[in-house]
Amino acid sequence: MKQEDKQYEEWLTTLRNTSPVLQQPEELTDAIMGRIHSLPKKNKWYLLWGSWISGVAAIFLLLFLAWETEFPPLPGMANQDKPPMVRHPNEPSGLLSHTADYNLTKKSPQLFRQRQEENLRRMDVIKKQFESTLK
Repeated sequence: MKQEDKQYEEWLTTLRNTSPVLQQPEELTDAIMGRIHSLPKKNKWYLLWGSWISGVAAIFLLLFLAWETEFPPLPGMANQDKPPMVRHPNEPSGLLSHTADYNLTKKSPQLFRQRQEENLRRMDVIKKQFESTLK
């Protein structure tokens, strides 16, 4: 067994120490490069479709956000009397103040409350319209 191991080690060292003899290295390089270039290229159509779909989704999202902010509320909502706005004692009267001490940390809760109240009013109008269509 030891002699087989020695023979195996000698054979491995011989293989490791000898370099390959090439008669025409440039032709071998050209042949390898030609085979690489002749391989079929993978079509990445899924990347094209994915980018197209995400672009369309982004456009729809922007249009939806613009519609939410710019256009008037639902048709039935404009004719109804709105309940009076509840003002908190620490908030300035009227629209949001543009003074230097009235920063984003003070505006955010007020804007959030206003948006919540508006959403509740919209939901009430939608429920009333839905109930009237069921009758």
